Amino acid sequence: MFRNKLTALEHPTPDAPIDCSNRVQFANTVLWLEDQKIRHYKIEDREPLRAIGTPNWEKNWEAAYEQYKNDVGMMKVNGPVEELSWLLSYAVRLEYLDNVETFKSFTADRVNELNKPSKPTISSSNPFDNLNLVGGNFAACVEKLAKRLNHSTHVDPAITLEASARLIYEKLRPEALNQPKPEGKAFPIKESEQFMFADKNSDEAAKILRLLQIQSVRNVQTSVNENIVAIQEITADPKTDSKLGKVGF
Repeated sequence: MFRNKLTALEHPTPDAPIDCSNRVQFANTVLWLEDQKIRHYKIEDREPLRAIGTPNWEKNWEAAYEQYKNDVGMMKVNGPVEELSWLLSYAVRLEYLDNVETFKSFTADRVNELNKPSKPTISSSNPFDNLNLVGGNFAACVEKLAKRLNHSTHVDPAITLEASARLIYEKLRPEALNQPKPEGKAFPIKESEQFMFADKNSDEAAKILRLLQIQSVRNVQTSVNENIVAIQEITADPKTDSKLGKVGF
């Protein structure tokens, strides 16, 4: 079968409008409608319409197109835009007649409903995504867990659950349990220096925030030290291979 030798610029993109003044685009559109939707000719009889891009194809194709308009019964219209509109309407009518039962249910209201953008739905396999964070049973279980872990609760069960999860991660995970326990007494937060707050509760809250900040800085410092050690093991000179029992290579 003949393949059109046209550049990409001569073919409109799927979402681009058809330029009826461009005879190549127009001819390709007519051929596509006949091939895919109208199918008035037998396949072998469509060859004159496929002559797009061959030497002197315009004259041969125009003659075949004039005959094609007469054969499909095109009414007299003005210009290529109206001709293409007629062919499109004819193709739509044929498509409908071929699938009457399918299109009977397509009313204007249903088409408008189908054209509305649908909200994306994301299915998740995480059971926590389907939890009811408002139900009384959930709140009671979260409060029971907090009491078991011996920490205070919050009016929002989700925040209480987040605190329980953080406590479990920091204190009860295997890595934390295997760490040596700190020696000495706990920091006397009640006896530490006072801030400039007149309210006692605000003053204690400021002390707690300062301790949390100190802990955060220490964690960052620990991470930095670990990275420095890891880099030194790679870049240290002389290199040591304990398996070979020698220093350097």
